[in-house]
Amino acid sequence: MLGRLFDSARVEMISVRGWAAMATACAFAAVAPMHAVAGAEATGAAHYQVDAAITQKTGTISSTVTITLPPKDVPDGTAFFIGDWYEITTLTVGGGITTSEGRASKPIAHVRKITLHVPHPLEQPVILRISYHGTLNGPGTDKGEETFTPGRMELRLEDMWLPVRADFAMRFTVDAHFRGIPHDEVVVSQGQYRHIGEALDLQRDYPDFGLPVVAARGLNELATPSVQVYAEDLDSRLVKILSKHAVDAVTYYEKWFGPIPGGPPVRLVVTGRSGSAYARRAFISVGASREELAKNPNYPDYGPASLVAHEFAHAWWSPADPLTDNYWLAESLAEFSSMRYTEQAFGPKILELRLKKKREEAKGAPPILGHGRPTHADLYAKGPLLLFRLQQAIGRQKMDRVLAILGRNPPHVTADFLMVLGQVAGPTAAEEFHQMLER
Repeated sequence: MLGRLFDSARVEMISVRGWAAMATACAFAAVAPMHAVAGAEATGAAHYQVDAAITQKTGTISSTVTITLPPKDVPDGTAFFIGDWYEITTLTVGGGITTSEGRASKPIAHVRKITLHVPHPLEQPVILRISYHGTLNGPGTDKGEETFTPGRMELRLEDMWLPVRADFAMRFTVDAHFRGIPHDEVVVSQGQYRHIGEALDLQRDYPDFGLPVVAARGLNELATPSVQVYAEDLDSRLVKILSKHAVDAVTYYEKWFGPIPGGPPVRLVVTGRSGSAYARRAFISVGASREELAKNPNYPDYGPASLVAHEFAHAWWSPADPLTDNYWLAESLAEFSSMRYTEQAFGPKILELRLKKKREEAKGAPPILGHGRPTHADLYAKGPLLLFRLQQAIGRQKMDRVLAILGRNPPHVTADFLMVLGQVAGPTAAEEFHQMLER
């Protein structure tokens, strides 16, 4: 719901949905396009070459994805996920690697899992090519959350339209070519792209996980030096709030954490899907259907402001593995940052309103560390509250210094955070905070 979402940022990177039955298995052979290998070697990251055709009448996609994997990214047992309602027509892999297929139930239920069996240490990049086709809307898609609907398409990692490594942590560069995107739909994505006729060519030369692509009829653009906003109605109250606080939050964070990674500008798109939000590098999407807006005409400004501030904070707080207990470094730090922005923009009374709500949400929350991926209450309530307790214990000046250092070299694991905390506030402060995370 929009009201619940805008009260504080509620963003889960993984959405659990029901999927259809598994499709057919495939043959194996070696394929190695030179441009894909060159892209991977140039950045040290994996590289995706995507060639996809969208059929508007049926809402289906036919795609061939060639993935170039550096040897370091292909230990034995490496696996990829894709929605199992897609029928795979060819699957090829080089380097003497074989594959097996199965079903996965965690962290996403009912997806196809393709596992790579590596018989020996690798020295050269591995090329994995998958061709598949199927409907963009998986079984069980809720109304308003469709990947495809006439006049709007939004391709998200969570929709499993693209093969991604099963830990969701692998970042990759992309060259993509899409056919079948109507000329009158406005495209918003990452990197550089060109939409001519029904063809879209896209290049993202910086690594990120997933590939978000929005194509929607009727979007208008509001450009600022730091943020490009796309929405059907730029004069709506919601979009005006989001636009103002997107720009102000970037300014606030850059003074604190350093220049925004991947930008500026950051692209913010507001579409008519049901209310939810997510961030990728230099890209943020907010869903706000007309029905939800009509039901929530009196939401306070600090709600949308807190949401967009949380999402923009992910430009700095995102490297942590989403399937481990280190994920608090992404979500709790982003939420703490948004609350500090709330205080700066709206004053201490509004901050206290958010703190009070989080104290209720955090009741009974389990320890953040030691149990795998933290719970929703851990990530968005208990974690931020512990960070405020830390700020109170060491003082705002030292807290700001800790995050200023980390913002310029974002932490991947909890030990990264504790090391900087120890350097700034002393080893006792680091150990005490570590214990709080374990309680």
